[in-house]
Amino acid sequence: MLVCVEENVPAEITALTGLSAAELQQGTEPREALNSFLLFIGKAPLVGHNIAFDLEFLRMTCKRYGFPAPTNRQIDLAQLARRNLTRIANYKLVTLAQHFQLAEKVEHRALPDCRLIQQVYCKLKETAVQ
Repeated sequence: MLVCVEENVPAEITALTGLSAAELQQGTEPREALNSFLLFIGKAPLVGHNIAFDLEFLRMTCKRYGFPAPTNRQIDLAQLARRNLTRIANYKLVTLAQHFQLAEKVEHRALPDCRLIQQVYCKLKETAVQ
């Protein structure tokens, strides 16, 4: 699901995501998209890479549209990697993906990124168990 934005999309965002302003203008209205997302996550733990960034954005968006911010448990892949991996150049998502031989690049699109985060999370859990 793409979310409609009324602001101009910076060129670096278009380059990063491949999304044009025209595509985003056809997206779902932000309030409706946020409501759908909050219903989807329910009380499930939220897993992300440097998740504090995403959660702050989510909190601000909830406040803007009058929704309570989620209080779900949070799992940060970057922190988990720092605790469990010592022989790695850095803790960027792309580096973790390459370390686990999962992907060559991060697409910066929601669904592929979620799938990659899920795969990295599973690998980190395996590493933590060993």
